[in-house]
Amino acid sequence: MNDSLSSIREKIFHPLSVLGISLFAALVFAGLAILRYDGDRQFFVLYYVTPIGVPFVAFLLDRAERFGNRRIVHWLIDLLVVGFSLVRAFYPLPIISGHALFLMYALLTTHSWPARITAALIFLQVMYLKIFAWHDSTLIGGMLFGVLLGELFRLIPDRNTPWKEKP
Repeated sequence: MNDSLSSIREKIFHPLSVLGISLFAALVFAGLAILRYDGDRQFFVLYYVTPIGVPFVAFLLDRAERFGNRRIVHWLIDLLVVGFSLVRAFYPLPIISGHALFLMYALLTTHSWPARITAALIFLQVMYLKIFAWHDSTLIGGMLFGVLLGELFRLIPDRNTPWKEKP
């Protein structure tokens, strides 16, 4: 039974599976956006909101793969970043781009190549839109907070790694 579960786990968390699941989730979301919205709103959801779904799902799968290896503080930082990024999507908080915050954080804290590569690609899209199309300065705040929280996350050792003792 354990070998069977291990085999299923390996298949689900295989990088190509992660990429496929992430792309499928984004396509489902795009389909729902087409059914739900029309006009400019639909176009915005399709070109700006839908693409972040790919690295987001890859991020979630990366976290699920390493579920037992994280400390509670890792999960709290994840919750803070994802929660703030989602709130930012519905409420225009100043200074910080939720997209930039999440993508920078994902780049710094994920291990799987699908999560990192898709986060990097979508981050390039977000940078282009915010700098050249919208002249939106929230990119800088999102990047700074993403780096700060990402580095904080990385400073905390995994559950199976002992804390470093001071001399």
